[in-house]
Amino acid sequence: MKTPNENLEFKSSSGLNLSSWFFTFVLLLQGCSNLDFKKPYQLGEFRFLGIHADTPEVDGTLSSPVTVTLTPYISDIDFGGRTFIVSYTGCPSNEFDSSDLSECFLNNPPITDSLNTNALTEAPFTGSLGPSSLGSGAAITVTIADPSALLAGKSASVQHNGVNFIFVMSLTSGSDSFLATQIIKVSNKSIKNTNPTGLTNLNFSSLPTQDYLNFKMQASGAESYQEMATDGSLSTQTETLFVSHYTDIGVVFPYKTDIANTSRFNLSTSPPQVFISVVRDLRGGLEVLFY
Repeated sequence: MKTPNENLEFKSSSGLNLSSWFFTFVLLLQGCSNLDFKKPYQLGEFRFLGIHADTPEVDGTLSSPVTVTLTPYISDIDFGGRTFIVSYTGCPSNEFDSSDLSECFLNNPPITDSLNTNALTEAPFTGSLGPSSLGSGAAITVTIADPSALLAGKSASVQHNGVNFIFVMSLTSGSDSFLATQIIKVSNKSIKNTNPTGLTNLNFSSLPTQDYLNFKMQASGAESYQEMATDGSLSTQTETLFVSHYTDIGVVFPYKTDIANTSRFNLSTSPPQVFISVVRDLRGGLEVLFY
């Protein structure tokens, strides 16, 4: 099962037909889906590492357009670089209701662009894995035309806690198609969610060259926020930051855990060329650390 608000990811072995894309995504949102990686921490075949939104929670009291910038983080190191056709769109949904999403997508046709994984930034490397095909793609912007309209007519608790605006992105190259999502919250709460910051590894800051039986991460930005019950009462909640670790060589266990917990890294035959940590606040916030 995916943890809440984590990017969903899907691969189709045949080309992605945009006419059936909406239906496919609806099915994804009804369950917990991802690529079936045998070793989920091991990088090789294509995967979305995450989508970073510069504004994970938008002010729902605004009636003027709000633009959110989204940056996809991608690993495609086995392939060694290729050009994808990119399609993306966004739509609001209070709950993941299939009829809502189908109608929303039909009324919000995807925008099409291209992405060359040889031109990714953040983590350039050259080695036996081939050319740099790991890092962040070009930023994409999505505009929420009238955030206040998404909250109009909703109960006080829904307006405070927020509704979801869903960004959807698909990448297609030849017969390979991949799909990922990012949730942007729209609410009228006074203090909005922000991304975690300052993600660091307390035991190694560069690619590991030895076994680390225990290593631990830290990050700032575990925020406290108020949640409203249906009766209007407020309770204070504190985010839990979860971190996921990925490498091309070696073993990481647990690869996904509460940031307060330790993980272990066991070196295999040679040092890794790639090690990445991704922290999520489970409310749409994300930060990525490349070693």
